[in-house]
Amino acid sequence: MEFTAAYHALSIRAVITATVVSYFFMALWYSPLMFGERWTRESHLTGRLLRKRNTFVVYFITLLMNFSAAFILGLFLTAQPTIIHGLFAGFGAGFFWVSMFISIIYTFERRPLALYFIDCGYVTSAFTIMGTILGGWNSFL
Repeated sequence: MEFTAAYHALSIRAVITATVVSYFFMALWYSPLMFGERWTRESHLTGRLLRKRNTFVVYFITLLMNFSAAFILGLFLTAQPTIIHGLFAGFGAGFFWVSMFISIIYTFERRPLALYFIDCGYVTSAFTIMGTILGGWNSFL
């Protein structure tokens, strides 16, 4: 499918929904309820260092990044997607593309293995969620 056809077949509502759901999933994943404290410890980012940045800017940029990821994943899933296809495509993109490259970077930076599992677990889960929403969008409505 050429880009123009894929773009026109893409549901912007599905992209926005996938963006918002993955964004709130990110907030839960990195909260003290799940991995927030361990992530802070493993990444050596203290509360003081984290507070130096403008929180609004950080959250706005991450929202835009989530939207970009959902948009591009949606373009890959426009040719007659199903919920199962979306789930596997999202998992594949998160685990085999993004997580593998994160592992290359973390290996050279000698980052802790626990940090790798937290960050790659989030990426894989978020892409799986986005893919499931994008792939199954027409089934939901």
